[in-house]
Amino acid sequence: MLVSGHYDTFFNTPGAYDNGSGTIALVHLVHHLLEKPPARPVTVVFTTAEEWHLAGSRHFVEQLTAQDRDELDFVLNVDGLGRGDFMEVFAGPEAFEQEFLATLASYSATNRPDLRVQSRFPPTCGTDQGAFYAAGIPVAFFTFNDLHRLHQPEDLPNPGIAANIAWSIPFLAHLVSTLPRADRGAPQTLAIPF
Repeated sequence: MLVSGHYDTFFNTPGAYDNGSGTIALVHLVHHLLEKPPARPVTVVFTTAEEWHLAGSRHFVEQLTAQDRDELDFVLNVDGLGRGDFMEVFAGPEAFEQEFLATLASYSATNRPDLRVQSRFPPTCGTDQGAFYAAGIPVAFFTFNDLHRLHQPEDLPNPGIAANIAWSIPFLAHLVSTLPRADRGAPQTLAIPF
């Protein structure tokens, strides 16, 4: 499986939400996985140029062989761990979306019962998991959306972002340890909404 997040941000913003938050979460996830290795191998990829038509993730996917693609159980993308208790989930294919949501519900029942979740299908192609999903690889992307700060000078660090980063790290570790391999989807054309 693969966990990804982009470390670039838009030119006019500090990028605490988009995507300093995802970058910090992945760095801490790597430390966690080194201390407590999961049963299956996990690749963590930091991409760049997400803000420029997903150039980094598209290039990464283009370099994968057919065998590399088939060996990926799924891709988890971490982008935008903003403030609040409202999580949006974008996952596919549908069977994997349901598996992800069931795992999230079970995990959050004891770790964050106030979490509100909205799942949106099909997955958006506006962030890095779009390149993987277009290649037929199952994906899940979750965000604590802070859209009014997206690409704005006000995208600054704050305690709400820090709290959601701290919660997301063990959640990601739980996902890589418990989510089963997902069935493949059909490759499709990536329609980037830019």
